[in-house]
Amino acid sequence: MVLGKILDLFDPGRPPNTFTELMGELIKQARIDSGFNQRELAEKMYMRQASISDIENGKRWVNAGELVAFSAILDKPILYFVPEKYRRVFRLDYTDPELNELLHLAKRLDKDDLNRLIIQTKALARKQK
Repeated sequence: MVLGKILDLFDPGRPPNTFTELMGELIKQARIDSGFNQRELAEKMYMRQASISDIENGKRWVNAGELVAFSAILDKPILYFVPEKYRRVFRLDYTDPELNELLHLAKRLDKDDLNRLIIQTKALARKQK
């Protein structure tokens, strides 16, 4: 049973645990990458700064609505926030987060910019050979 395997990995009743700590690190990194401090992110999330701090330190669970908001505000695909060691358990190991993020960003480009990106990517791939 998948739920049993998940519950074996961490105690959902008591953060901090490995899952919440790793997710918190990913949220913190995405916040830093986006150029926000905790206060600014808290304002955008309609949360207290202390809640952002607790999440980043793995002391608080992130609910589904908050995860969607983090994804939108920090401009990262939802998969980015699932710690790598848990992706297989959640059956999310079909792609890596970098490719998923590239796809997420590419979807926002107009056709001309997307074609430029494809040309540049092909050139980089040829260079790697």
